[in-house]
Amino acid sequence: MRPCPPRPPLTVVAAKPPCTARDVAANAHAHADTVRRPGARLVVFPELSLTGYELDAPALDPADPRLAPLVEACGLVV
Repeated sequence: MRPCPPRPPLTVVAAKPPCTARDVAANAHAHADTVRRPGARLVVFPELSLTGYELDAPALDPADPRLAPLVEACGLVV
């Protein structure tokens, strides 16, 4: 069995960007700005941060166009 080739370190960032209540578009932009910062390969955000921590906010569909900046910052194609 051959050994696995070395991999770059996995740098994990726990982030809490500024959030605005019920403003998913603005919050997605703030999250995207955090993802674009150099050095992290995995960024973890608090739950409900996209809705601004509003417990009664409607659930978000992953295809919601307001999430596009965050999706693009992650290098994903939808």
